[in-house]
Amino acid sequence: MNLEAAYRLLPVPHGSGMGVIGRMYAEKRSDWAARWARANTPEEKAECGQKLAELDEAFKVLSVAAMQPPGPATSAPPPMPNAPAVPAPSVLGRAFPWTAAVAFAGLAATFVVGLLFWTWMRQTDHGHALEAVKADAARRVAEADAARRVAQAEAAKRKAEAEATKLKNDAARASKEGTAPAQTAATPARASQPSKPPQAKAPAPAPTAPAGPSRARDFKNSIGMEMVWVAPLDLWVGKYEVTQAEYQAIVGSNPSHFEGARRPVEQVSWNDAVAFVNKLNQREKPNLPKGFAYRLPFDAEYDVYVGNASLDDAVTSLRESRFGKGHEGVGSRGANQFGLYDTRGNVWEWMNDGYTESILRKDSDPSKHRDAIGGEYKVLRGGSWYCYVSETLAVACRGVNVPDYRNINKGFRVVLGSVSR
Repeated sequence: MNLEAAYRLLPVPHGSGMGVIGRMYAEKRSDWAARWARANTPEEKAECGQKLAELDEAFKVLSVAAMQPPGPATSAPPPMPNAPAVPAPSVLGRAFPWTAAVAFAGLAATFVVGLLFWTWMRQTDHGHALEAVKADAARRVAEADAARRVAQAEAAKRKAEAEATKLKNDAARASKEGTAPAQTAATPARASQPSKPPQAKAPAPAPTAPAGPSRARDFKNSIGMEMVWVAPLDLWVGKYEVTQAEYQAIVGSNPSHFEGARRPVEQVSWNDAVAFVNKLNQREKPNLPKGFAYRLPFDAEYDVYVGNASLDDAVTSLRESRFGKGHEGVGSRGANQFGLYDTRGNVWEWMNDGYTESILRKDSDPSKHRDAIGGEYKVLRGGSWYCYVSETLAVACRGVNVPDYRNINKGFRVVLGSVSR
């Protein structure tokens, strides 16, 4: 790296001393170290690592420049006229003048001192940056956990209200049905009359095929995909992330890197997930209740169905590295209160939403994806087996990628909800 390139990376005045250069270096390196800690993808981490290496090289170049003696080197002055003859220097003097030896020794000593100072600055800066990142990550995790507890409380309240309303409606319907036959209900002869079957007056759901779902009940569709009724959302949510066997049954291929029939499908883009949903709807249409269809979940729905899932029972690299192992089979860890598995960890889950200002305000790090607002970027939730930093595993953390992006830690889950959503 030349001197001009070093000045561009560390913009200090030309001729600055080691103190100014060291402060600028510490500031720049701390900033890029923090960015490296917040990076979500290997590409981002590689970019930050390259920038840190360039800053280190620039500091070395400027340190050497700062230790050079001031002023340009000059050639020996021309001999004065009529100057007395000077005896020729000895062989030792011509080969290595003593003045040059002294200058070289001083330069070497200065370089060693500068190198020691640079090493100390690097270690000190790295330690301070690491402590700052840890403190910031702990704060964000605490905030995310607090937000999760509030969301859980709200979800429980909505669930209780829904159950109370259902009980009230059931009681009213039972009262209405029981007013006319109340006097004869205890008489077996009247109760068995075929002219007045008790079930004829009860409202029934829209007719469906025998394998079709009944509202408020869990069910399994024709390819074995288990769907769980989540009352606060008034829809069904996939009990597991979509498996490779299920994806193969609908699409006819398996793009996953870590293969296994019960493992979640990965290396699928948002476009791939939408194509899967469309084909699934075509296949299951005769079995679906009127007005319902399969789709990807929305960001706000994830806030509810993530439930009380804990990182202590999630497939991540937070406590042990899973590099080379990848994800695990779906349902290998515990379920949340809704009976859903892997709502945190295993693979990132594509959401239906694009990245908007309202979603940005709920993100655990609003500054991270601000440039993605208004573009074609899609939201991912839940973290994955690849995540090893608490910040990227917080419930409020959002991932963002373009719709055609594929990765070995990106998958999806489906919901069966109202088409009017």
